[in-house]
Order: sequence, then C-alpha cells, then structure tokens
Amino acid sequence: MSPRPCPKDCRKCSMTQQICCSSILSFRMYDVMNSVITRLDVQSARIAEIESRMKMMQMPDDLAAPAAFQDDLFPLQ
Repeated sequence: MSPRPCPKDCRKCSMTQQICCSSILSFRMYDVMNSVITRLDVQSARIAEIESRMKMMQMPDDLAAPAAFQDDLFPLQ
C-alpha cells in the first residue's frame, strides 16, 4: 500500500494525520535551524578573524597623515 499524497490542505485530513504532519515538519525545521546556526557561527568566527587581520594591517595614525615638510630641512629656492 503506497502512502496517500498530501492534499496540501490540512482540513482534508484527519486530526491524527495533521498532528503527525506537524510533528514531522517541526523536526525537519529543527534540523534546518541547527544547520543555519552552525553556519552562522562559522561565518562569525571567520569575520572576527578577518577583522583582527585588518586591524594588524592598518598603519599607525602618524604614518597615514605625515607632517608637512619643514623649511630648514628642505629650503625653498
């Protein structure tokens, strides 16, 4: 005996079938949410690593905006 196809309208099924379907869908959603959370955790760790690398690569403030030339070192003609 093959399973009956889902009518896509829960009102057409018995209460027992509705409970069964809702529990199956809930368990599937639980697995999906766990995988999404795991992927987000991995990406958050990668972002934190990239941020720390970027901070190490940034130049100090005094090198980013050098002081103007001084006249006694480079006299104007």
